[in-house]
Amino acid sequence: MEDKKLVLEEIDNPFTLEFESYNAYGEKLTEAKEEVCCICGEPLEGYGNNPEPYKHEGRCCDACNLKFVIPARLAELNKPEE
Repeated sequence: MEDKKLVLEEIDNPFTLEFESYNAYGEKLTEAKEEVCCICGEPLEGYGNNPEPYKHEGRCCDACNLKFVIPARLAELNKPEE
């Protein structure tokens, strides 16, 4: 769930309000930034996916999520406990 922060600025129309969106970590969400998949380098559609445990940084596309990330997660679940 994203929080919205009310921003009041000096603007031409005093009755216009603008909202900025923030994620759960308090980071401002911007739509202008084009992100790419951290695995294949293709542009992301939407927000992308968490690539853990396959990669530890960035976001991955849906195709790489299905091909690499989900199998890596299932392999971790099937590891015998040490």
